[in-house]
Amino acid sequence: LWQLPSPSNRWAKAIAGNWETSGIWTWQSGFPLNITSGSDTSFSLPENGDDQAQVSCTPRYTSGSRNQRIASWFDTSCFSVPADNSFGNVGRNTLIGPGTFNFDLGLHKSFNITEHTNLQLRGEFFNAFNHTLLNNPDTSVADDNFGRITSARSPRIIQIALKVRF
Repeated sequence: LWQLPSPSNRWAKAIAGNWETSGIWTWQSGFPLNITSGSDTSFSLPENGDDQAQVSCTPRYTSGSRNQRIASWFDTSCFSVPADNSFGNVGRNTLIGPGTFNFDLGLHKSFNITEHTNLQLRGEFFNAFNHTLLNNPDTSVADDNFGRITSARSPRIIQIALKVRF
């Protein structure tokens, strides 16, 4: 929380004084991706439900435009369903999903009512720059959307509130 400097003039202070701002900046690499077969090919007991996939080449990310990377985040041709009665050979968390760059901003102005009471007008902007925050791609070889990013997190959200402090 940063209290912005106030001017000394009474009228200027009424308009430009008592402002505070806050921010949260998040910049992180993506979350690990675990590529699965989509079925229990090992016939484990108790039933595993989702074995690792079979990998046949070095996994690599798709290059190209943003739309091309959304349509296929990684090269899906390297992965397949393992043969029956076998486990897949791909390691856990072999690839990384899309990263995050986000900035949340808050702006607050206080109006003094009495010596011990004030009214605060608050504006809060989540994902202030409306940067697209992609979710992880589908990681199940058996799915039609395998390797594709099909969703994103919330766009910019603005919230305005009045708060009485006493």
